[in-house]
Amino acid sequence: MASVNSRITQEEIAEHLKRVRNDYCKGTLRDTINRFVPQPAGPRCAHIRVPEPLGLHAFRGSIDDALAELHSRMQAAVTTSVAELEAAGGFIFYQNPFYHR
Repeated sequence: MASVNSRITQEEIAEHLKRVRNDYCKGTLRDTINRFVPQPAGPRCAHIRVPEPLGLHAFRGSIDDALAELHSRMQAAVTTSVAELEAAGGFIFYQNPFYHR
């Protein structure tokens, strides 16, 4: 099983392990349960941001303008989260054992 990238994240490792489990671990009740119940690859931290609310009762514009403003606020919240994550060191990567040149 070869991979394109030389680095791999925890989530990608979990996907590989799940695929291997689904293909080769069959027969027992535990194996059946493990196929349906997700198992984390490691500790996780959720980065949740909420954009500023948009009061439609006070909004002076069309529905399209309101949607554009809401999209802009949501994108700003996502961009801020990504910038903070990158400033803190970004995602954790490991050497990919499935990578072959």
